[in-house]
Amino acid sequence: KSKSVSNSKEGFLILSQWLKKHNAGPVHACMEATGNYGDELALYLHDAGHTVSIVNPARIKGFAQSELIRTKNDMVDAGIIARFCLAMNPEPWSPPAPAVRRMQAIARRLDALVAMRTQELNRLGVAHSLVEPSIKQHLLYLDFEIEKLKKQMRSEIDDDPDLRNKQKGSSHHNTRHKRFYNLRYPRRARLQEVRERPGGGRLHGTCA
Repeated sequence: KSKSVSNSKEGFLILSQWLKKHNAGPVHACMEATGNYGDELALYLHDAGHTVSIVNPARIKGFAQSELIRTKNDMVDAGIIARFCLAMNPEPWSPPAPAVRRMQAIARRLDALVAMRTQELNRLGVAHSLVEPSIKQHLLYLDFEIEKLKKQMRSEIDDDPDLRNKQKGSSHHNTRHKRFYNLRYPRRARLQEVRERPGGGRLHGTCA
């Protein structure tokens, strides 16, 4: 059976209802390690009592080649990974500690704001004088938010012994923000008994 849902809290709820409708019970969801778009879904499924595995894409590719399947689309790929999960029973994944998850959220937001600030600086260099005040005002706001997030990150580190120890173990970096990058998740995660379409915002599921 297959199901496509949006990659959102509403979509996750629909997925849970679909599993209950089919009396699926706890499932083993297999995810391909390709990015962080499936992070929230992985956590949602794990917290709901399901088993989640995050697998190197090379293993999935090798399995697909062994099946001699040449057609490639979202639903076909979801089916391949569901069958891989059933046949290979990959090891379960455990989410990071809550403190690390909070730091992950801060770091991702900080990255986004720094990138946005760079874009605005580039615009300022070529902008019409009419819009320069707007860009400068936005830059002030971004500077304020970036500094606020850095302070929040420092506070999280100072308040958690494990994070402090990991920070000390990364002394070759110059700032606490950079040091924390060593704590960030390993590359992962399109769900592939629930599979995310790149850039599409929807999840496709197949139960083998």
